[in-house]
Amino acid sequence: MAVVQAVPDLSQKQAAQEPVFMASSFAALLSSILDEIRSLKRLGKEYLELVRLRRKEEEKEFLSVAEAAKICGRSTDTIRRWIRKGRLKARKPSPDVDQGQYLIRRKDLQEL
Repeated sequence: MAVVQAVPDLSQKQAAQEPVFMASSFAALLSSILDEIRSLKRLGKEYLELVRLRRKEEEKEFLSVAEAAKICGRSTDTIRRWIRKGRLKARKPSPDVDQGQYLIRRKDLQEL
């Protein structure tokens, strides 16, 4: 007794088109996957750059009033007020610099 499998009845034209359809679907899928990989690679590079910048920022010993305000979540006016009242130590970069410009040691800000 012979085993007979059901084979779909495809015309020769349909049978010839099937591999082309599968190949084009595979190519589209592969292209999509490669686009995702490129996107993830770009995001990874951006993330590493942000980490590098953050580390560089954390290594800075002196901060501007604006940087100190950003770190504390306060306004620049509040930081200047703390400096005037002696609550926060700061120094001017040089004697001839405008009155509103100060440098604040990161350590002094952290001790606040």
